[in-house]
Amino acid sequence: MEMIGTYINIVDSKNPTLIGLNGVVLDETKYSIMIQTKFKNKIVLKNHLTKLEIFENNKIKIINGKSTIGRHEDRLLK
Repeated sequence: MEMIGTYINIVDSKNPTLIGLNGVVLDETKYSIMIQTKFKNKIVLKNHLTKLEIFENNKIKIINGKSTIGRHEDRLLK
């Protein structure tokens, strides 16, 4: 799943300060994502994410944070 350009909301995280963080994904690497929030761009480590909501095509998808770890092209092969 391509995450760049999608709106996400962090529902659960190992880092409690990330819960409720939401915005548009600007960039994605193997181990992190950059989220554009209202006030600033925030880099979040993927291994801290437990549960995410992804808003896509007027639908909300809830995904496990572990499924986001890795490069986009590698996740497509799984």
